[in-house]
Amino acid sequence: ALAPTAADFDALNSKLNAAGFTQSREFRVRQGDLSQGDQGLIQARTIVLSVDNGNLSVAGTLDASGVSGGSIELYAAQANAQGDQGRLSLAASARLLAQATQLASGAAGSIGDGGRVLLGTSNADDLAAPRANGGASISASAGALIDVSANGALAQGGTVVLRAPRVGDGAGSDVAIEKFNSTVKGSRATSIEAVKVYRAATISENADSATNLDASLNGRMANEAREYLRGQAAVVARLGRTDTQLSSGIEVRSSGDLTVSVNETSFDRQNRGWDLNSWRFGGEAGTLSLRAGGN
Repeated sequence: ALAPTAADFDALNSKLNAAGFTQSREFRVRQGDLSQGDQGLIQARTIVLSVDNGNLSVAGTLDASGVSGGSIELYAAQANAQGDQGRLSLAASARLLAQATQLASGAAGSIGDGGRVLLGTSNADDLAAPRANGGASISASAGALIDVSANGALAQGGTVVLRAPRVGDGAGSDVAIEKFNSTVKGSRATSIEAVKVYRAATISENADSATNLDASLNGRMANEAREYLRGQAAVVARLGRTDTQLSSGIEVRSSGDLTVSVNETSFDRQNRGWDLNSWRFGGEAGTLSLRAGGN
């Protein structure tokens, strides 16, 4: 879809709110920017806003609150890591609400549990970000609120994730988050996923090559994830967050098929497959994403 103006986007959502379209709302802009004004309001249990090659800015309210907290996902991307698109911004007036409104009456079930907020940005050309600000990056201003609160002592708080490219060559030395000064309320786990993208057709126990990634802890993926987190103290200090955990994100992309075949010929069946239990770096589990243009 072509990008609407902020005024048109807010007017559309006002009509959808009034008409009762409050279960799920998803907007995707393939080219151009998407902006919400400071008086804008989106009310739905699941809210997804994504921009394929442009900037996404939120200045109003995204309300996914309910009996249990809902889900808010915001994505911005750009085609080229050297470009000036893909910026995801929360203005000081932004309100991302995914809190529970009903008191939990017991530990079982999800009533009263807080929701989930995900902020993500990426470069389609797989390259690392050249810097922490500008281009595909996240900027969350002071004054903005992200609320994933639970309701009641028997319920659990929600989660907040910021997913952005690593900055620099090799393992990377920073993450493409200009600032994370927004208030986070009620989160049981707030994390930053610093992502490194790899291209391959296979993942196996064989050595790294132009088409294969080594699935062992001695391979390139694991070594670079481990090396990146050796500098986590400097990244966390720059962002000034004591409530946030930094983790290594690994994303493998293939324009065609992607085959994962690890230890499939092992004599011991228990050793077959890719065991990721030991893939913990800096004391924390990382994240793995697999994306294929084919199968």
